Formats: sequence, C-alpha cells, structure tokens
Amino acid sequence: MVDRQPSACVTTTAGGPGPCSRDNIDAGELRNALNRVGLVDHVVRPARSDDITEGKGLVFAARVEGACVLGYVLSSRETAGVAGTLPDGTCLSV
Repeated sequence: MVDRQPSACVTTTAGGPGPCSRDNIDAGELRNALNRVGLVDHVVRPARSDDITEGKGLVFAARVEGACVLGYVLSSRETAGVAGTLPDGTCLSV
C-alpha cells in the first residue's frame, strides 16, 4: 500500500498518519474509505487556499491505472472527477 500523506497529517511520534481534519471532516475516515474500495495509492490532505475549495474541507487524489481520481469533501457536499497525472507522475501535490 502506498499512502503519501503530507506532513500536515503526520502527527504521531512514530511518523505515521495521525489525526488530520478540516472543518469537522476526518481524513482518516476518507483514507479508510479509499482503501476499502481498492484505491490504495492516494493522497488525502487539507485543502489549500489555491485549491478549488479555497481552503475548505479536504482534497484527495487516487491513482487508477494511468489516471487519477480527484475530489474534495466539504461538510455539506463531496465531488470527484478524473484527470491525468502531474508531470512528476503523482496525482496530487503534497
């Protein structure tokens, strides 16, 4: 399993994924949901001001063969789409 989490979500002393949430949305729950459906190569992080949600909620990306499933989760809604990879081969910058 590949789980490339940004430093903002790595808060345990062992360096593993710890609590990471934004606007009462739990990133751990989102990671678990992605894993359960087989999307194990993923990034989940708090949204930044330059993301589509303008800093609200969580954004995520998961690799599906040669494409990426991108999306965001806000307390009131969620959405996802499909895109190609970034020039470095990843789906979402951390």
